[in-house]
Amino acid sequence: MDRAKVANLILWCWVLAVTFLMGGGVFEHSVLTPIWAGSPPESVTSWPHGVVQARFFGIVTPVIFLLSVTMLISTWWMTPRVRKWVLIAGICFVVIGVSSAVFFVPILQKTIGTRGSGLSSDEITTLANQFTTYNWGRWILIIGAWAAGLRALVLSRTE
Repeated sequence: MDRAKVANLILWCWVLAVTFLMGGGVFEHSVLTPIWAGSPPESVTSWPHGVVQARFFGIVTPVIFLLSVTMLISTWWMTPRVRKWVLIAGICFVVIGVSSAVFFVPILQKTIGTRGSGLSSDEITTLANQFTTYNWGRWILIIGAWAAGLRALVLSRTE
């Protein structure tokens, strides 16, 4: 198998994995987050499930992060038109992965992971509001990355 085909296979895997992630993200965004962050601090302190999202995102996000890095390395084997879109997709997801690890996951651990233990009502409310507000930016990056990956796939089929 030549390098261009390997790069295209990595791109296909990445697009499918991000599609899978988006499905879980829709569930989290439309079902879980409104319940635990709907009326903080009470909704956080009464949340009995812990960081239930970790079962899904704790596996899928690192896999996509690794695929992103692999995909970025494989851009050397792509045509310039495809490379541009793959770079956009890969860099966006690296930003998503890092922001998830350093910002979103700690908020979940501090709030629903411990039911807000050790935090004041104001701190719980602030963290829940930060999560719901900044998650919109993460969604914009995810959708943008996915669209760029799809564009790269379309261009890779015509070249």
